[in-house]
Amino acid sequence: MALTTLKNGRSRAIKRIPDNKGVVSIDMSAYKTGLYTIKIITKDRVITRKIVKQ
Repeated sequence: MALTTLKNGRSRAIKRIPDNKGVVSIDMSAYKTGLYTIKIITKDRVITRKIVKQ
């Protein structure tokens, strides 16, 4: 998995999350406000979700 941010029209990975085959928690307190995406890649599919930090 990767947490990415969009800057100047380009997506940039800011944190890679190891595959531990369970629930993953991401501490977003150190990140600035803005729009982020999380991409989850499994053997069957790719899931992308938006995260808005206010």
